[in-house]
Amino acid sequence: MEKPTNWNYDALAKELAENHDCDEATIPFLLEEARKRRDGEVIADLAEWFDDGEDHHRFLELATEAAELGSPRANFWLGNEYRWGTHLPRDFEKAFACYQRCDDYDWVPIDPEENTEYEIDGEVEVTADMLLSDSGGDIGWWLFVLEKHPSRSLKCGMADWFMKQGGDENRERALKLLEESANDGFEFAFLKLLEFYSSGDFKDIEKGRHWFYKAEEHGFDEACFADALGVESLECRKLKAAADLGDRKAAAKLACAYLHGGYGDYICCAKDEALARQYGVLASLDEDGMDELIAGLDVNSVQDGKFLSDLSKN
Repeated sequence: MEKPTNWNYDALAKELAENHDCDEATIPFLLEEARKRRDGEVIADLAEWFDDGEDHHRFLELATEAAELGSPRANFWLGNEYRWGTHLPRDFEKAFACYQRCDDYDWVPIDPEENTEYEIDGEVEVTADMLLSDSGGDIGWWLFVLEKHPSRSLKCGMADWFMKQGGDENRERALKLLEESANDGFEFAFLKLLEFYSSGDFKDIEKGRHWFYKAEEHGFDEACFADALGVESLECRKLKAAADLGDRKAAAKLACAYLHGGYGDYICCAKDEALARQYGVLASLDEDGMDELIAGLDVNSVQDGKFLSDLSKN
């Protein structure tokens, strides 16, 4: 077969990549030239063209060739084929190896830490529901990946899965994975540990406080658990340090916090009238502190009105 007239490799390759359109008569020449140039992406485009035509044998043949030339897409496709066993024998080892060669593809399922939809401060949460949804109900793949690629978020997600299975052994394995994930600095692991130890059948204040302060070491202020654990939040202790050094505005916020049993979302503490008065007196020593104190109190509240009245007598 002769090469078509006005044949242009770059133009045909671009048309194929952008529109998945290709004259079947040009495929042998396009493939031949792509092989000469070791152009894995064009071979991958051709593989996709055959897949669209449901020629799975030809698709796998060209996808394998493109993958060997380093095409991330082709490695991703082969990873899926080996993972699911759709047109190739199921083989997690081969699937994992293929996925490792497609790091710059849009979504690489070996590392959910970077590719799930739940995010907080740049980190993501992997839950058992997400794992099962993604794996079609077959957790075997994720158990395999946990051994091969134990990212901190995957540990967190697998811990969730083990916890839902019930039983002492599964619970202990779940807690071990959460502890490993937390010690690696994954915030969701701290949240799950604090939730576990601050309430429910396994409430353990001592362990809860341990992970509360451990979270702080990693820069996380989990103030929402402070009340349940009977501790002051990090922001509260920061204010106390500032107030003790003479910061009148900090003292005002502390006075409000001790008077009401908390102030805002992150200043958490138990009610303490003596400390409220101590820091209220300190705040009232200058105008800025007094303004901050008034701004934090409810002038229509009998309690707050009496508090201000008592301070003014000093």
